[in-house]
Amino acid sequence: MDSELRVYKANSTYEANLRRLAAVLPAETAASQSLQATRGVGYWPNRPRASSQCYWGVSSSSCAACVADAFREAERACPGAETG
Repeated sequence: MDSELRVYKANSTYEANLRRLAAVLPAETAASQSLQATRGVGYWPNRPRASSQCYWGVSSSSCAACVADAFREAERACPGAETG
């Protein structure tokens, strides 16, 4: 599978959907009995998708915090970028 880096514009539909995904996925992961979740938000081509999974034995609150931190770290490492 080829991967290319694309840039999205500030205040775009993609960015709004990404922010919604970052707000929803940590809670969905923590609420899952298996501490895992996959979610997409919006419609193509403005549909970010993400999957998350925490190790067994981690508390749901620690799991949610870790998933939220991962979104923040990705934004710091690749601001304004999406991979596809």
